[in-house]
Order: sequence, then structure tokens, then C-alpha cells
Amino acid sequence: MSTFMFADSDPIQPAAGMPYLEKDGAILRGVTKSLFDYSNPETYAGAGSLPIGTVLNNLVEGGGAGGVTGAGGTTFQPIYHGTVRTLGVVTGVNGSNLTLPASFMLPAASTRFLSAFWLRMAKTGWPAVATPKGLVGWGSGSPASTQYAVTVVFDVTGVVTELRWTVYGMIGAAVQTIQLKVTSPDILNVIFDGALHQLGCAFEIIGGVGIPSLYVDGALVATGAGAALASLNGAATQGQLFGLSSAGSVTQPGYHELDTRIGRPQLHDLTSRPEIAFTDILTRDKNSAYGYLS
Repeated sequence: MSTFMFADSDPIQPAAGMPYLEKDGAILRGVTKSLFDYSNPETYAGAGSLPIGTVLNNLVEGGGAGGVTGAGGTTFQPIYHGTVRTLGVVTGVNGSNLTLPASFMLPAASTRFLSAFWLRMAKTGWPAVATPKGLVGWGSGSPASTQYAVTVVFDVTGVVTELRWTVYGMIGAAVQTIQLKVTSPDILNVIFDGALHQLGCAFEIIGGVGIPSLYVDGALVATGAGAALASLNGAATQGQLFGLSSAGSVTQPGYHELDTRIGRPQLHDLTSRPEIAFTDILTRDKNSAYGYLS
């Protein structure tokens, strides 16, 4: 898929007097920091599996590339209906990983942002694990070196019992953890019903209080109570899909037991655009994904 869209923000290049063209309809110049669409040959033009060394290109101009890294030697399966798959792939420090570029990290001064992606994941049938499994995040270890993470939690029978949206920020020199824990069976049964769903993990600092929210298929389903926060944690150094636990750990088991899929991971910094609603971005994303993601 190749899509070229006129930008909504700063539409004229000052030097050339020509309109900007974007590679995806969800991209807003000056707002969207990163977006990978695996159905778009601009991101990946191959047809086979994704071995270590595969480069995945960012659709945002100047956003940097991601790719497959690691020492495990296993390969990710071919792109499937616009998504990357985990079946049979051992991830973590001893396996293969889908890394994200530095444009998936936010400036510490950001006060309003949205991390969005599409997820297909089963609720049951997982082995019991000691730590949460990560879906999307930016970080490399403890809370002191993580900025944000989306993770899932299981019980001893291998059933998903919680989705966590965690943001790490600063109060003076101390790291502050703000976490939205979604445990409602009604919400989890929708997200993990085996179909593909759009998840929007939003965060904003209002009056010195950080507030996390979760959108599912464009609808707001949960909002956290919030906590005092001065800025985001700017010390994190790496990001990846299927890798981070709630504390940023990359050592826990991966998702190779069951087929889990992620599509269109993206990050939008709306700090300077308060007039743009999170739902506006999610609608643009849905419209751009229509017909290419399933």
C-alpha cells in the first residue's frame, strides 16, 4: 500500500513553496513522530519471513528506521494482513526483537501524547508467567530507564487478567509511576476476543497531574485517577514491540506460544496542538487502515 496525503500542519515548505506530502493519512506533520504500516511497501517491501537484520522503515519523514535484532537466530513470520506475528518466535535478550527508532521516545517536556497500535491476542491458553508481557513501549530496564509501556498480566491458569498502560515521569529527581490498570472483564473480553482491535493509549499532564486513558476502537473505555507529575522520564534509551514488562524488563518470555499480532504502531505528540482530540487521530488511523489491516 502506498498512500500520499497533504499535511494538515505547516502545509507549505518555506523553501520551495510546495505542499508537503505524507505517506499515510494518520500522519500530521509536527504531531506524528513515528508510524509503521507493515502493509505499506514503504515500511517493508519483502514477501518472506523477517530474519535478524531486517530493516523496517518509518513512514514519518526523518523518523528513523526500526528492524529485527537479537542473538536468538529465530525469524518472525511473513507480514500477515498488515501485522507482525509472534508465533514460534522467541523474543527477549536471548531471542529476536522488533526494535523501534528513537522517534518513539517523547521529549521530557511533552504534556500530551498518544501511543496507538492494532492488536490481535487471545485471552486464554497462555502458560503461567511470573512477569507481565510487554506489547509496545520505550525503555530498557527499571522504571528509571523507561518512559512508557503497554503490558498484559496473566493469572496462574494462563488467562489475561489485566491490561496496563504505564507512564514514567519525574517529580524533582524522583521517578514517578502512573499506571492505568484495566481489569474489567467486559473491556478485556473485547480487547482479547481473538479479533483485531485498535488501542489508543493517551496521556496528558493537566495542572501538574498526569492522567492516563485507554481507547478501544476509537471509544474511551478507561481513565486513570492520575498523580502529580512534573515531566516525562527522559532517561530511556530503547524501545520495541513484544518486549517490555511493566518495569521495562526485556528478560521475560515472549509470545511464541500463541499467535499474537500487532499492526501500525505509532506515536503522536500533541503538546502544541491542544485543539486536536485523541479521537481525531484514532479516526484518521482507522480510515487509513481500512482495507489493508485485518
